[in-house]
Amino acid sequence: MQLLLVLPSLAILAGALTLPSPEEVLIDLDPGGLVWTGLDADDDLALLMAIALNRTRPGIRIVGVTVCGGNAPIKHTSPGLDLLLRTAGVTSADFQHGIARGYGWRDMHVAWPKLRKMNRLSPDWPSSDAAADLIIRAAHASGPNGLTVLTLGPATNLARALAKDPGIEPRLRRVILMGGELTGGKMCLNFASDRASARAVLASSVPTMLVPIQTCAQVAFTSDDVETLEARCCSAFGDGEDSGEEANGEAAACALLKKARLQTRVMPWLVNARVAPRLPDGSRWRRSSRLQRGFIPWDVIALLAAFKPRHFGAWEAHKVEMPRCAHLGEREPCDATMRVEPTPVKGVVVDLEDGLVRADTTAAEDEEEAAQSHAKTLHSRAAWRDVALIPHLVRSERELVADAISLLCAVPAARVRDAKGGRRRSARPALLLGFLREAAVAASPPPRTAVPKIPSTLRCSFKRPGGFLWRGFCLLLAGLCCCGQALEAEEMRLMRLREGAGLLRRTPATATPLGAKKTGKRAAEAARRAIALEREVWVDGECRGGRRKGEGDCRPPPFAHLDAFV
Repeated sequence: MQLLLVLPSLAILAGALTLPSPEEVLIDLDPGGLVWTGLDADDDLALLMAIALNRTRPGIRIVGVTVCGGNAPIKHTSPGLDLLLRTAGVTSADFQHGIARGYGWRDMHVAWPKLRKMNRLSPDWPSSDAAADLIIRAAHASGPNGLTVLTLGPATNLARALAKDPGIEPRLRRVILMGGELTGGKMCLNFASDRASARAVLASSVPTMLVPIQTCAQVAFTSDDVETLEARCCSAFGDGEDSGEEANGEAAACALLKKARLQTRVMPWLVNARVAPRLPDGSRWRRSSRLQRGFIPWDVIALLAAFKPRHFGAWEAHKVEMPRCAHLGEREPCDATMRVEPTPVKGVVVDLEDGLVRADTTAAEDEEEAAQSHAKTLHSRAAWRDVALIPHLVRSERELVADAISLLCAVPAARVRDAKGGRRRSARPALLLGFLREAAVAASPPPRTAVPKIPSTLRCSFKRPGGFLWRGFCLLLAGLCCCGQALEAEEMRLMRLREGAGLLRRTPATATPLGAKKTGKRAAEAARRAIALEREVWVDGECRGGRRKGEGDCRPPPFAHLDAFV
């Protein structure tokens, strides 16, 4: 019975207390689902699910939304958030404290090398304290239960708010961080992007829930789930002329179908192959059997852990440490690791069953007194410094995915009037280009020995409309190891030309180039063209020589300069 007094604030973290007033929630995220070059669509899915909970559950009220960089630079995530909210028919006025833009890649560590190259080619917008100011304002204006902050991206905005006004700590009811790694390996993108901010949040006295890689990798969204979402919320909805459910039109989540399908093809080998070994066979974590066929909905898991904890089990509180950089002058995230004490904090092991909090009654009798003593110390908020509550298990992957799809279907898309027929239909916006423009500029072949000023317009020889953008998109995907057939074909052609040039140089003057007696005149001509390409030079900004003498064209063929780019 003594253990039933365990940690009232832990019960708050688990979302298990029934409060007379709704829980005020602020969501901080880095959406990339409506941007072609955004890494994930899970932030967008989680926000739509949160809007559904806000409308259907009286115990939850979203009071504000802040955006940061992470999956994409803030110059892409901020317009992506605006587009998503317009698609769902939501405006800033629907939230008590509105929407604010915060910190971007200029003040973060861009986790992926390819994205760092793109960021150097096109720098991010300047960071802003507007998001931190909104968090401070919402915390001070919150009711007696305080403010809950759900952080689905890097914790930069929240850490900045705590640094600007430490007085908001008592006004924060709880913080949910999507991120972390429990086996000592490299952290997820959220924590690696700004490990110092994650450390600052964990070091505060705010009760914190951590949803790490090992928990999220127990669930995968497959192409079958995407088809189920489309069948239930998109294809079955018509033009909104029928009565009943169809009158609302299709769901806002239908705008994310393209990106979700792309992720089911790309993420299994781009991300999941590196995540699967972190849940070894025989460990306490049950790796999803569908990781090879889908993507991990990271932020969806964090949202459900915060507000639907019945899907999770084995809740434990652990000491968490993010050591500072060992070498002088080394910048975060250093080795991008964190240390989690494997032994849970005694007296705070809980389990959730139908929304109830039960203490761990399996402790030995001689440990009960120590557990109760420790629980009393953790009852003070100061004892939560460097301690996080972690859900280790997902009870049922199938039930969790079904619950997520139901919430996504509960948010209808905004209705727009068709310009042709005048009929109202659900809006499905086109995806934002993101870095595709920069990829197209990178694909524009530079001169070999001099780099003139990039012209304001680019020449394009593609016959079909959109071909230039499509080639730029394929080029970007090739750089991200997503596709490479066009690149391989072009590089193979150039390799043959270079080999032919080498053979021609080694052939005596009296011999037929490339052994034309065997290979024919086409091979000899290919070798001559390769040599002509290598002789292209720029002198005083003008073309001299090359494969088109007299035309002043010194540009190598497409993809010729991409050895350093890819």
